[in-house]
Amino acid sequence: LRDLAAVLRDTARAGDLPGHLAPTVVAAMLPGTTAEAAQRLAERLRAEVAERLPHPSMDGSRMTVSIGIAAIDQGIGRATLDEAMDAAETALIRVMDAGGDSIRLAEPPPHRHAEAA
Repeated sequence: LRDLAAVLRDTARAGDLPGHLAPTVVAAMLPGTTAEAAQRLAERLRAEVAERLPHPSMDGSRMTVSIGIAAIDQGIGRATLDEAMDAAETALIRVMDAGGDSIRLAEPPPHRHAEAA
């Protein structure tokens, strides 16, 4: 994970916020980034990982990464971030269930309307 974090740090842009979502899941918040731009960054990350990191088995294969991407809704606060992280994790699980080594964009968050008082 340390080497993966170094690749993520090198691939991320100024203002991106990498960190851990879970003990074995690295995450990054990409403020002001569209889903399409996030996918392009994810593809660059996958390419860098494959180029720079050998598989831990040291069998000559290269590391791969599986990536789930989710947009953060227009809301604010912890619930909005939790919803986006849950959606990204669900997308990641779907990638892993399909064999891994790819990227999946989560379904967009539900559109919310201000409730009448």
